This record gives sequence, C-alpha cells and structure tokens, in this order.
Amino acid sequence: MSELPDVSKMSISKGMAAVYAPKKQPGNMGAEARFQTNLTRLEVTKNLIYYKYDVEMALFFRMPSGSEEINEERPKIFTKGPKNDPDTQRRKGQATDVMQALTVQQAAFFGLPNNMLLYDRQAVMFSLSELNIPAQGGVTFTLPPSLLTAKKEAAEIRVKIARVTEDFQVSSNDVAKAVNIRPDQADKGILEVYNLLISQKPFNDPNWVTYGQCNHFMLKAPNGFGPDDLKPLEECMEMKVGVSKSVKVLEGEGKQPTVYAVTELKKTAIHRGNQNLVDKVLSMFDKQGGQADLRPNSYDAKTVEKKIKDLTVALIYGKDAQKEPKTFTIGRVNGPAANSKETAFAGAGGEKYSSIADYFARKYNIKLRYPQYFTVSPKSPMRGGNRPWFPMELLMVCDMQRVKKEQESVQNQAVMIRCSAALPEKRFNQTAAMKREIGLVPGNKMLLNAGIKPDDKFTMVKGRVLPQPSIAYAGQGNRPTTMQAQAGRWRIDRNKFVKAKVLPKWKWHILYGGQPRQSDNLVDDYYNRLMREMSDRGVKATEADVAYHGRANFNTVKAIFEEAKAQGIKFLFFVSESSVKLHDQIKLMELEYQILTQEIDYFKMKNTVMKNQRDTLTNVVMKINAKCGGLNHEMTLHGLKTQTKSPIESPNCLILGFEMSATASETPCLGFAANYGADLQYFKGDYRFCDTKNPEALATCIRDICKTVVAEATAARKIAINQLIVYLNGPSEGSFKDLITVVTPRIEETIAPSKQITIIVASKSHNERIFQQQISGENATKQNIPSGTVIDTHIVSPVITEFYMNSHLAFQGTAKSVKYSVIHDQIGYDLNTIECLTHLLSFMHNIVNLATALPAPLLVADRCAKRGRNNNIAKYGSGSDGPVDFERLNSSLTYNNKPLRQIRFNA
Repeated sequence: MSELPDVSKMSISKGMAAVYAPKKQPGNMGAEARFQTNLTRLEVTKNLIYYKYDVEMALFFRMPSGSEEINEERPKIFTKGPKNDPDTQRRKGQATDVMQALTVQQAAFFGLPNNMLLYDRQAVMFSLSELNIPAQGGVTFTLPPSLLTAKKEAAEIRVKIARVTEDFQVSSNDVAKAVNIRPDQADKGILEVYNLLISQKPFNDPNWVTYGQCNHFMLKAPNGFGPDDLKPLEECMEMKVGVSKSVKVLEGEGKQPTVYAVTELKKTAIHRGNQNLVDKVLSMFDKQGGQADLRPNSYDAKTVEKKIKDLTVALIYGKDAQKEPKTFTIGRVNGPAANSKETAFAGAGGEKYSSIADYFARKYNIKLRYPQYFTVSPKSPMRGGNRPWFPMELLMVCDMQRVKKEQESVQNQAVMIRCSAALPEKRFNQTAAMKREIGLVPGNKMLLNAGIKPDDKFTMVKGRVLPQPSIAYAGQGNRPTTMQAQAGRWRIDRNKFVKAKVLPKWKWHILYGGQPRQSDNLVDDYYNRLMREMSDRGVKATEADVAYHGRANFNTVKAIFEEAKAQGIKFLFFVSESSVKLHDQIKLMELEYQILTQEIDYFKMKNTVMKNQRDTLTNVVMKINAKCGGLNHEMTLHGLKTQTKSPIESPNCLILGFEMSATASETPCLGFAANYGADLQYFKGDYRFCDTKNPEALATCIRDICKTVVAEATAARKIAINQLIVYLNGPSEGSFKDLITVVTPRIEETIAPSKQITIIVASKSHNERIFQQQISGENATKQNIPSGTVIDTHIVSPVITEFYMNSHLAFQGTAKSVKYSVIHDQIGYDLNTIECLTHLLSFMHNIVNLATALPAPLLVADRCAKRGRNNNIAKYGSGSDGPVDFERLNSSLTYNNKPLRQIRFNA
C-alpha cells in the first residue's frame, strides 16, 4: 500500500486540489485552566435519513388582453429576488404563508402530522420521510392567488417540489464527513439540516425576524434585558437584541468529531419602518430644532447623503400604495429640487410638465410640502428602464431593514458600542437566555423528533495560560533595564527607549473651530511637558514654532503644508478642537507632501495638563518616536522560549501580516506590514488597492508585495530570506481553498527555491466566546479571561490546526479571542512555537504598554488598510458606482516608492 505524500514538504502548484497542512499536536506550554464557552453539544440520533427537495414558488398572471389565458412567460418568482432586507423579508413571509397553506391542503401527500418538514423559506426543504415525487420532473401544486395579492389579473400560485439532483439523501451518520483535510471533499449536507432545524422556532415565531439563515432578532426583548441593554437611538432607529447561531463539527472531547451549536448574543440597529422619508431626514437635525437646509448640494444635503443611500423605500401614492406599494432602493441622492425648472419633462401622452412638483400637482392632485428639497433616485432602473427622481415626502421607509455602517451617526455608534459591551457575567447569562429562547434545550420535542438533543449547559473546555514576556528598555545612564509584563501590560517607569530617534525639523499648528488666538497657555504648558517627556525618553528635538489658526478648514491645512514644504519642515504636529474635522485631509496631505504628521485632540491635551496625565504624554512620545523610525522597547521571550528557535529571533525569517477585511461599500484596500528592516521587532507597512474578492488579483498583489519586502529585508539584514510566516486577517473559511491553491503558489515564487512558507489565518468574525470557569469581580479586567489564554483542543477543527488566543486583557465588555488557523505549513514549527510567537507579537505594537488583541503585523496592516481607504475617500469622495481604477489609485494614493514608506508613518 503506497503512503500518502507528506504535504508539509510539498509546494502547491496552480490547479492542484487544496489540502490543509497536517494537523499539529496541541501545545503544552503554560498553566492549565478550564473555561466556559458559548457552544452547546448536540447529541445526534444515528441512522436517520433526511430527504432534500428543491422548492420553486411563482405567482402567475392572466394575459393583458383580459382573457382567462395565463401568461406563462412572465411569472413572479418569489423564492428569488432582490437581496435588500425589506424585499427579502416580504418574500420569505410570502413563501412561509404559501407553504403553510399547501401543507394544510396536501397534508396526506406530505405525510402530516407524522412527518416533519424543514423549510428554509426560500428554495430548499428537507423531509424526514421520502415524499412520493418522481426522480425526474417533480410535482406541481396550485393555490389561489388571494394568499398573496388582491390584484384581479393574478391567476394562480404554483409550487413545484422536486428532488435535488445531487445528495438527495442526507444521513445523520455523515457527521464526520462534514470536515475533510481536502476542503473540496467535505460534505456539509448534515450541517445544512441541523442549521435549518434549530432555526425553525425563530422562523415560525412572529416575534422574531431573521436575516440570512443564522441571524435572529427579537422584536420584543425577552426577560433579562433592561433599559441599559437596549437604549433608544436617534434618527428614527431602534436597537434589537438577538442571536447569531451556527452548527459545526468540531474535534470534541477525546478527539471524536462532535456536533456543536454556537450561539452568540447580538445587537443590531434597524430603521423604524412605515415612516415618511422626509420626516426621517428632518429628525437628523432635531438637535438644531429640526431646521435644515435640504436644497440640492447644500451642506445639510451632503451630510445626509450617506445616511439614506441604500435605504429601501415605498411609494405612498398610486393605486397600489395602500396594499402592495412599489418599492426601490435609493441609489442616487441630492437630485434636483422638485420645483426646479430643470426637471421639466413630457409625459407618455405628450403632456408637458414644468417640473416634478407640477407633475404631482396635476397628475395626482398632490401639493408638495417641501418642493425645494433635493430628490432621490432608484439604484436600479424601474419598469420602463428609467431611474426617475422622487420627492422624499412621497416615500415611506420600509420596515425591517438593518442600519448599515455608513448610515449610523457617531452618537448611535457610541450607544451601540456601550450597549454591546456587556461584562462577561452578564453576557454569559444573557447568551444562555437566548439559547433557551431559540429552543436549544434538552426538552425541545421538535429537535428530539428530528434527531438531535442539545445539552442543557454550555460546553466546558481545557485550556492554558501562556507566560508573559519580558520587556527591555535602555534604562537610565545607558544601563539596560528589563521589565516583566503582568496581565498583558507593564510600566515603563523612568526608562529610556531602546532606540530613541532625533526628530527632524518640526512645527506645531493649533486648529480652532472659532476665532483664532494669539497664544494659548494650555498649549504652552503641554508643549513644555511634551518636550521634557521626549528628553526623559531619549528622544531629541529642537524647539518648534507654534502657529494658531481660527475657523480652520481645508484651505488652512493646504497652506500649512505648502509653508512646511517651502521651509524644509519634515514633521507637523497638530492640536485640533473637536469641531475641526480635518484628520483625513491632514493624512492625505501627509502622503502627497511626504511630511510626517501627528494630530491630537484639544480636549485630550487639556485633560493631560489639568489632570497631570503623564502616561498619556508617554504614549504620544512613543508614537512620535515610532513614526521617526525608533524602537521604544524590545520583547524578550522569557517564559515563552520553546525548544525551537523562535522565528522572531531568526534573521532569515520574515514575518508578514495582511489585512483583507472591508465593508461591501468601500473600495477594496489590502493593508500589509512586515519586519523587513534590520530590526526584527520593528513592523512597518503600506497598502495596495486591489480586488480582494478576486483570488487571482489578490494573489498577484500579495506576490508583488512579498517580492518587494523580501528584497528589502535581504538588503537590510545582509542575509537571504528563506522562510516566510504570513498572517492573514479577514478571509473566511470558505476562501481557504483559494488561499491554498491560488495565493500560496504566488507567494512561493518570492522565495524560491526554498519555498518554506507558513500561512496562518486570523479571525475575529467568528461567534465563539470563551469565559472564565468561575466569573467573579466587579469590572472587566477581573471578569475576563487572562492575557495569554490559549485553547487548541475540543472546540477546534478536527482537520485544521486551530487555536483560540487571548493575548490582551479587556478593559471593557467581554474579550473576544482571536481564532487562528494554520492552513499551509512548509516550515514545520510545532504548535508551542507558533502559539508563543503569536502571543509575543501581540506585545510588539510599540506605541502602548499593552498587549493587543491582534499580533503587531496584523494590527499595523489593519491601520494601513484604513489609512488607504480614508485617503481614497478624502481624495475622491465615496459612493462611486463605476469600476475602480486600481492602477491609478496605486500610483497616486499609496506610499510605494516614497520616503515615508521606510518608516512606520501610521503609528
């Protein structure tokens, strides 16, 4: 019998099937401990078969001629359609109503009440008994159209049910097949059944609304949630509580693949429905008495543009407005005023209208209240192929739509963050309450009849707490000093930085929102304190001039940079009042002029002086030194030494981080960072604009970046780089296959012929939570799991090397551990080495005396990606509907081939 190839020694060629790196033995460093989770073990009944069927529902209409003949060419299929929240909820509600009516009408056909049907409210249904449906063609049923519509031209509803062409039978014995070292061969059919099964209660309870298949929210909060948990939101929005759930096959106790349900407490903001759009927009100005200038291109109009774009609205006029109103999603905002003469047009019959307002007055006898306000237009063409402009007051906000990130006000974001930051004890109890609300309890008869029995309590797991590293400083009088981290933090005391830098020529600029000043005693005091702090830390700086600017705006900042360029100033230090919103413009000009910048808030400066906050001063100096290329401290392994030499000590090993996550509306930007200089603990980076959703484009971009940093590291260290450890943040498990087969071969090209590469994917978007076994204490630092917590057994994948790590100590809310997956590994480090490296890197952010949730290469890469996206918006605005010109963006908006790229400009 031939042996399987050792995939750890294989390079990946394009076109090969993906294979995960061999699973490593668990680590054993650190002190053992037990932890609680938010996972529930599901006991599975063996030898059950679930039969899978396709479902198609369509509403058919009579021919326009008025005859009884049915128009077979243009049915309205409501198991498919637009993906916006209101339309999706309406379609799923209709599908549920039709299926319920059909099962009543055809109870014998479906084997009811003895059989059980699991319907996903779209196009899939499972049955615990095989239905009398032929292998080919399926069965079609008809129902009266009155279930869905009152339109006279509606003829009938047809429901077609057919066997799926593949995987018709799903067995409860197939649990182990849901995971496979070859992701293409994983059979997740049983997980689809179980996910659908535990969604049945929220699917069928009118107090629940479901987004997707796994995110369930309650319209009325259950017991245990008070006013502090769900605070009011402004701008006609409401907060709802719910749960995000998923079913997974994990390693289990004793390495027996086991089914678990993960339930994560969630909160979301939704737009208040059935409200006039113009009233919603005016509510955004309640703090200024509801007064707003909403004429086209006014400041207020531009302010609300992001907040209503992508909102789904319904027409409140016309013959169908009361029962079945037409809806559309807003795509264009800030259109011409309804009373503007530029909106004059001719009607279908040739009649001429002098404006949109004139049209509604004559056609519908509607006199607009706000004809001077801007109009909005659909995202996609309506029937007839047009995208007309509509007055806001003739539109109603549709119900059940979530608030997108771009639509949230700063105040609402702050409220959501506070309400979501529950301490561990409270979060754990509320998560347990939501577990009961969705019916994930042992006595749930529906689940028992369908073949699963949930445990009553959450799963307990074994883990470890890794030791804390040591931190080296230059000390005083050139005497090196080593500090010991405690619980993810340490004190710098009076020590000097390891590598303190000399500031280039610099100047201070104070930006006020109101009148300018000739001097400011607070600024003078802060300036003197900062200069002393820099001297104490070994950072050298010449005296800087201070300039004061009133009513600061874009032109003010532009003039400051022009002056700096003419005078040879290389560092600009800004102190800005809170009303001055010029941060993004300052950072864009930093790029364009290649002059370093730092901006602090005036109020924070005032607090630093008035409250004598020296630690805050130290943090500012740490950022200044890092931006100038300095290293504030060095980490030493201390108790994190393993039998294998750590990669952070190996000059031939390069450690990189790539940040790939972004919202759908943002221009995709790939941030990266690496220790590609002579100092192995100094991470710096940049960003590239590329289509991160396209595996080929992503692979090419990452290859080019790796090629560049490998060459620079080789030159700086004067040694060949033959190992790459690559951390990726953002990819989902569904993209692992492309990372292995498309991206990895491109990375291999950069260090051929050695091809020693290890790829580790980090994620904070998972739903797993880890809690102390006994939660006690009155604050977050005492209730949360300790810095160094690592779990690499029981609740991890049976086939992928995974571990959960919590390097930082949370100061508010409940810590969310990072999940790491080693998907490709040619270097062969054991898990102790990888875990200790990851933990150590989380202490290398270099601008705070704290461990961070993500390791330094990923955190710096994240900041770079954000800088790139913000620079793009500051330069070109947001919301472009056209294709992205990546070549133009990369040539004009990145730090590539520019002086500041050689230092950590975004510290």
